[in-house]
Parts: sequence; C-alpha cells; structure tokens
Amino acid sequence: MSAEPDAAWDSALTELEERLAATEAWLREHDGAADHDVPSALAAALPAAGWTPPSGLGPVPAALGDRLVALHSRHRDATERLARTRTGVGEALAAARTVLATKAPAPGIYLDLEG
Repeated sequence: MSAEPDAAWDSALTELEERLAATEAWLREHDGAADHDVPSALAAALPAAGWTPPSGLGPVPAALGDRLVALHSRHRDATERLARTRTGVGEALAAARTVLATKAPAPGIYLDLEG
C-alpha cells in the first residue's frame, strides 16, 4: 500500500478535526449561556458551512481507522449538542413571541393639542 492514500486521508481527517474543534470550542464557550445572537456567533466561530470530501480518497487506510472512529464519535456528540442548542433557542424565541403577542399595545405618548 502506498503512503499517498494515507497522506490524502490524513489531510482530510485533519481538516475535519479542525472544524470539529472549532465547533466544540464554541459549544464550550456558549454552553448554557443566554446568547441572543447564536446563529451569527456560531457562523463567526466556524469555517464556511459544508464540507466536500476530496475526490479519489478511496477506502480508509486501516492505520487511520481508530482516528476516524474517534472523529465520528466526537462529531455525533457535537451534532447532538448543537441540536439541543437549536431547540433551546427555538423555545426561547417561541416564549418571547408569546409574551409579545399577549402584551397590549402601548398607548400613544403624544397629545396633539393643535390639531
């Protein structure tokens, strides 16, 4: 087996690990925080959305199997945490909308005496 597929896979896994590390750092920083600007804060912390695997990687070399399994586990955990964060933000937004919808409009504060 040549070292070329190993190097290509190593590079692809390194890129994924870096993206995942950025996501995990954001999650640690914002865990339980009442961040009102979650989408833009997350977007600023992470690389461009989406990842396209390099073409022609071929099968994962056996030597990288454990690394790939560990990366998959971390990715699954981060995805679950992001889903919980998204749900929490959605619930907070729904609660805010409910409060705003039940609040009576404020009365006018100006009185037109001339007109």
